[in-house]
Amino acid sequence: MNIVDYIKKFGDTPLTCFNIRQADVMVLTVLSYIDFSMVADEFHTFTKISDAINQLFAFGIQEKGKNMAFLKSLKESRRFSDLYICGYRNEFDSLSHATQFSVITIKISESLWFISYSGTDGTVVGWKEDFQFSYLPQTPAQEKARQYLAAAAEQLPGNFIISGHSKGGNLAAYAAIFADQAVQNRINTIFCNDSPGFNQQINLLEQPGYQRIASKFCCVVPQDSIIGQLLQTLPWENYSVIHSNSPSLIFQHDMFSWEIDETGNPCWLARMNSSTRKSMKKLNRMILNLSISERKELTNLIFDWLEEKNIHHLEAIKYYLPWQYLLHFR
Repeated sequence: MNIVDYIKKFGDTPLTCFNIRQADVMVLTVLSYIDFSMVADEFHTFTKISDAINQLFAFGIQEKGKNMAFLKSLKESRRFSDLYICGYRNEFDSLSHATQFSVITIKISESLWFISYSGTDGTVVGWKEDFQFSYLPQTPAQEKARQYLAAAAEQLPGNFIISGHSKGGNLAAYAAIFADQAVQNRINTIFCNDSPGFNQQINLLEQPGYQRIASKFCCVVPQDSIIGQLLQTLPWENYSVIHSNSPSLIFQHDMFSWEIDETGNPCWLARMNSSTRKSMKKLNRMILNLSISERKELTNLIFDWLEEKNIHHLEAIKYYLPWQYLLHFR
């Protein structure tokens, strides 16, 4: 079953800080992809998830397909419907600045908060920022993520679970690593769900902030992970492999394809597909062989062309992205 099925099957028991499990982390991580800007924009403004969803429907916002099923199941679930959300951000800047940033905070209890950073939304701006991970020491969204965590820690009591999917997992890691030590002491776990890593300019593993919280990282990837292996930085010991029911390398990235067993636990695998792992190691070596300036030049060439063609969303061309052809490396 997927996370929607999980919500329906295990929805009778309210979620607390004592019974949160990995599947709940997946559910709350996906929640950051929903646009709650109308109902929960400050840390001091709390809205029940069920009320927020009702307001979204009342405003005429209609999510499509799996997102609609996800929202309906959340609304009807005792486990999640009475949780409170706050602090929603959704910021978008021009292609020249390449900033796409979205995040939400969920109140698990008076002493535990879940911060969920959203991944790339499919806009050209969002994808350009992903490419910038390969050459910038810091992207605009990474700094926003750090500032957001600092603001949440200042205004909210208790401890934090920090999570994100895709780019969001990179933002979660960055925010936690570069947080003040007092904030780091309040972080329970950082979940990076099929998330890209960092370029060598950051020298991540040598950062004092990383060394203080290295044991708190949990990285989850599907069996044929592509995005989650790009610029892999964190040690492989932090990784767990979950089974995706999608045969497509691209769509295994979708958390709705990640499988949960009948006991409510993720369907863990012993290892990634060896050929995919080998392919991604080769691709990462190719990236490392490019200078920082060459990576920047390549990124600008790609996105200048997209801007010239007036392409603002990658929905129509996502099947032609370079990692579509990773099989050639096998």
